[in-house]
Amino acid sequence: MPCCGKARNPVPITSLGGRKNSTTIATPTQVKTGAAPAQWVYFKYFGTTGISVKCPASSRVYRFAPNGGPIAVDPRDAPSLARVLNLRPVRHS
Repeated sequence: MPCCGKARNPVPITSLGGRKNSTTIATPTQVKTGAAPAQWVYFKYFGTTGISVKCPASSRVYRFAPNGGPIAVDPRDAPSLARVLNLRPVRHS
């Protein structure tokens, strides 16, 4: 007989390492509401293929497309991203 699900506790989603998954995907249009633009650092990817970078400071994953626009980045992640080949900080207009 199938279970109705009323007595079940929700199971947390975990990553392969057994920790709770707290990864955030940042997209070019993602900006926190109420955050001043000066609080963000913008990076642009100048490579020929896409790239995803997980930063240790915020645990966010940033996905950059080839010939894509600049992406708003948490300022704590800027030093890590500056060391990635073909990623450069840019001014956002």
